[in-house]
Amino acid sequence: MATENRSSNTENVRCPFCGGKVDPEGWLNGAGQRGPECEGCGATAPSLALWNAAQSAKQHQVQPIAVVDEGDDGLFVELIYGDDGNPLRRGDKLYNHPAPAVQGDPVAWRGINELGEVVTEWIDGVPPSSMTDLCGNPASFARIERAYTHADPAEVERLRAKIGQLRTALRGRQEQWSKLEIALLAQLAEAHALLADLGVEPEEVSDIYKSVLKDAERYRLLRDRMTVEDFPAEHPDCSTPSESESLRIDQLCDSALSPKL
Repeated sequence: MATENRSSNTENVRCPFCGGKVDPEGWLNGAGQRGPECEGCGATAPSLALWNAAQSAKQHQVQPIAVVDEGDDGLFVELIYGDDGNPLRRGDKLYNHPAPAVQGDPVAWRGINELGEVVTEWIDGVPPSSMTDLCGNPASFARIERAYTHADPAEVERLRAKIGQLRTALRGRQEQWSKLEIALLAQLAEAHALLADLGVEPEEVSDIYKSVLKDAERYRLLRDRMTVEDFPAEHPDCSTPSESESLRIDQLCDSALSPKL
């Protein structure tokens, strides 16, 4: 009987980070190419081959406490998935908990103040047990951040989960922005339709608005400049300004409204 030969480059495996389902073409990059995306944490990869090659950080798991075996009916539950995203098979070992990975000594460190701000560059080596300031007085940071040659697997998984959360939040924001854009375009189309019914072009409305805005600015400047020395004095008898005075007002307003180069 022929057997199925499924390639690891095309098999739709579970997410190696959270165990969630994976959409082989759920991610669209900037170049218009699609790749796999986890529906749970939002993790992505350029291709399914690279996705299947991704593995969770390895940890020593001490002694196994059980081994997957067949039940009385000769079947076993295939809905249980291991760390690699594949269903557990007969003979697979189960562990009570992973032992923490040994990171060794830190290779660099930097200081963090009380506000959470980084106040030093990365300094090679192990952080000192005690520190002094430039005057020789005892000094210390609120917190010291350490860097290791081998990252803590728990920290790696935490950061991956955080990236997934941020991607999910960003996707939600993008959906909100898309809905808002559609709503604004609909409102704009409705306004243009009303203008068309009135026989007015949108450009004409824009010109009218600019003219009204300029007139309003002229009136404001007129009130503000009534006390300026070079502005025509007010008429005691409330008579209208003369032609020369009106021309002077227009010149002052034009000067104030002209763009400064």
